Amino acid sequence: MASQPVSELSRSPSGTLRVAAWPALALSAAAIAAVGAALAWFAARDPLRRSWAAADGRAYSVVGGTDVDVDGQRMRYRVEGAGDGRGGLTLRVAPLGHEDDPATFDIAWPEVRAADGITLPQRALGVRLPVGDPLILLATAHAPRPGGLEPVGERLCRRVDFVLGARAYGTWWEAHPRYLPVNANAGGLWTFEGSGTAWIEPATSLPCRIVAEVALPRLGDDVPGRGEADWVYAWKGEARAP
Repeated sequence: MASQPVSELSRSPSGTLRVAAWPALALSAAAIAAVGAALAWFAARDPLRRSWAAADGRAYSVVGGTDVDVDGQRMRYRVEGAGDGRGGLTLRVAPLGHEDDPATFDIAWPEVRAADGITLPQRALGVRLPVGDPLILLATAHAPRPGGLEPVGERLCRRVDFVLGARAYGTWWEAHPRYLPVNANAGGLWTFEGSGTAWIEPATSLPCRIVAEVALPRLGDDVPGRGEADWVYAWKGEARAP
């Protein structure tokens, strides 16, 4: 069988298709790159994501509280302790009015240990820390609405209101499972609703304070409930304490 001249091959339908496909592939690659660049541009200007990047991996101490409302009963706790900025937490949690007898939790999720080293059930944290680790809300919240500077202790920090979306939160947490999740992953991780406010130090982008509220379909004894957290942060290397 006689071979086709190169000129004939270049005019063949298959040859034409191969040549014509390259511009389309190049345009697709350019479009993907443009979308990625746009997302990176928006992320770099999102005050919450900038604050998360500043806090990631940095040790801190925290003082604050949590409120839990289940079946018409409201419980309030004082929380204080420290975190390593990578998900590890050591927290002392006590009901208000009984602050002299706190329960200590050493959290390296999914493991939770008491002060005496005994491993505790994860859901024991759900009714005490229903918002989970508030720090990761900086990485998962959306629709940030920056406001003015407001005092947090001796610091002037910029207020940023935000909205929480369960699907975005759950997707992020599955990729970063070393952090204490909403409701200690005892229910509602993909269906909760919530909102909050972060106060961010303008010069460092580190969070000064995070307040958040979540509505959960299951909390405590598998009944709907609400949880709130209000934590004030002091970062390693800062002279001021919360």
